[in-house]
Formats: sequence, C-alpha cells, structure tokens
Amino acid sequence: MKILVGSPDLVYLLFYSKNKILEIGGKMYELSQVDQIFIQELRDAFDDVQLEDRFTLLEEDFADTSYLRKYPHQHPYDKNSIGYFSKSNLLSEIKNSDLLDDEKRDLILAISEGKRVYNHYQTWEEVPFDYLNKYANGFYFITPEAYIFYTPALILYLASNLEYFKGVAFDSWLSRLLMEEASRESLILFSPLQSIIVRKFLCNLLMNEFALDFIEVGDVKRALEMIDEK
Repeated sequence: MKILVGSPDLVYLLFYSKNKILEIGGKMYELSQVDQIFIQELRDAFDDVQLEDRFTLLEEDFADTSYLRKYPHQHPYDKNSIGYFSKSNLLSEIKNSDLLDDEKRDLILAISEGKRVYNHYQTWEEVPFDYLNKYANGFYFITPEAYIFYTPALILYLASNLEYFKGVAFDSWLSRLLMEEASRESLILFSPLQSIIVRKFLCNLLMNEFALDFIEVGDVKRALEMIDEK
C-alpha cells in the first residue's frame, strides 16, 4: 500500500512494507523505512509537549456524558443525596458502564474521595489508542494545550495502522480542529514544525484509498486550508 504525504516543500511516498517492528502502546507494528522517518519527525516535533495539570480526555468526556456533568474534585458528590442524583447511583452507573476497567476504578476512587481522576499517562506516547477512542468525546472540550498533547498520540496510531480509522477518535479530533476556525487557539499554539507534521498527515489521507472510506474529504481539505492560513 502506498500513500502520499505532502508538506510545503516536500512530497514523498510512504510504503507500508513489513521490514521494521515498532512497539506503540504495548502493541507491535511493522513499518517501512519511510514510515520510520515520518514517525521520528513526529516525535521530534512534539517532543516537549506536556499535559501538566490540564483536564484529560477522560475527565472532559465524563463531565460531558455524566448526567451530573461535574468534575469530582471541584464538586464533590453529596453522600446524603438520594435517588437519581445520589452518589451511590452514580457509582453504580459507572460500575455497570462500558468504560475501560482502569478508568472505572479511577473514576470511582475520584468520586469517592472528591479528588482529581488519576492520569496514568505522563507522556503522549504512553496514551493507548483505546483510551483516545473511548473518550474521544473529550476532544470537543479539552483546552488547546491538551489538544496538542493528544494530537501526536493519535497521529502515531493512525499512521501505523489504518484500521484505527474505523474508530471515532479521528472524527472527533478533526471536528475539534475545525472548530478552531473561529478562535484558532490550537492552530496558533502549534509550532511551525508541528503544523508541517499535521499537514503531512492530512495530505497523506487524501491519497489513501483505504482512509478515504472513513474520512470526510471536504473536512480534511478545510483543515488543511486552516493550517495553511495559520
């Protein structure tokens, strides 16, 4: 399979041949030499990006989808509440939900103790794809700085395995980027090198027959125009 990657001054082909093993998020991927070059460029461009104390995808997703719409450490749940809004009802809902097991435990602990939800991922390369995909709704609400933190993690997975486009993470990520047409906060925060990497990735998609089945071409082109205007 080959896909075209473009930048303002460079166009080259990526061949997904089986001659290099790469471990990402505990899983193994076979990459070509050119793939390795792009991934190294990605790592170099986002090397110093940190989440720090900003809300995570999980926290923002939970705050939006939970019927109480609260952050546990800011609005502790009243243990004396009864019925629908009771703490016990919320904990029961979480236990019976389809959340990932680690996040279930973290949310239950945070709600029980009125603390921040523990963040297991201190660097973006530690973030699993399942996490990005499961809590993709959080992309709509995270800060621009947090958006930039999760961006290379998502690109790394999608560039390594196109099957991940069958999930919802890319659509949510791209939709959030398109929301920047008004404020442009995230676009402004991308460094010139980071912008080039994101542009390469998006140009790549427009030339890949497999990816075209899972993306909205018009939205990708709009995103590219926004990056070019940055």
